[in-house]
Amino acid sequence: MYIDYLFADHEIIKDKAFKESGIRNRPDFRIPELKLIIEFDGYRHFSDTKTIKADFLKDSTYESLGYKIIRIPYFIQMRAEVITGLFCEYLNIDFKNSMEIESKYPSGFISDKAMLPADYCELGIYVYNKHYHFYNKIFDKFYRHHDFTLMNKINELDSILRVYPISILKDKMLYNEIISHITITENIKNEMHFLNENYNISNRKLS
Repeated sequence: MYIDYLFADHEIIKDKAFKESGIRNRPDFRIPELKLIIEFDGYRHFSDTKTIKADFLKDSTYESLGYKIIRIPYFIQMRAEVITGLFCEYLNIDFKNSMEIESKYPSGFISDKAMLPADYCELGIYVYNKHYHFYNKIFDKFYRHHDFTLMNKINELDSILRVYPISILKDKMLYNEIISHITITENIKNEMHFLNENYNISNRKLS
């Protein structure tokens, strides 16, 4: 596990509650000396409202105790540039040009079984958008790696609506970017008509 390697000089407490918090939830990784908590978030943290609300409570509780919380969603791979962006203030090391730590997988929705944003609950979409903007700041060209994996999913599934929720497609700039990089099949054209007629989401390729 990269966390053990990165913070080998510090005590790492794994999956244990701590009394000061007053809650039963257990952080994935807690490093008391650095006042740092690291959480790895799987599908339920985007699809299950109860889980997301528990995350909100955990974050606010831990922050009140002086901890910084870093959440790493399932669509982010622990690549060198991501590690540098997330942990540089703690490690004072730049891994961007190092092969010591490198995932062979790019970030994004690569797996055939990966949960897609269209499957998120409403709160999950809110959390996803927060992650998107956060990682876009620390990860050079994150949006290109990330968005293109979703565009590939659209081509694979021959559907926009099986990949993106309507609330995200209302972002006109993103929608136009999607349409300009996918194959417009008859089914996708029908979805575009649906989005235009019912949600006023349009694109110049619609005819």
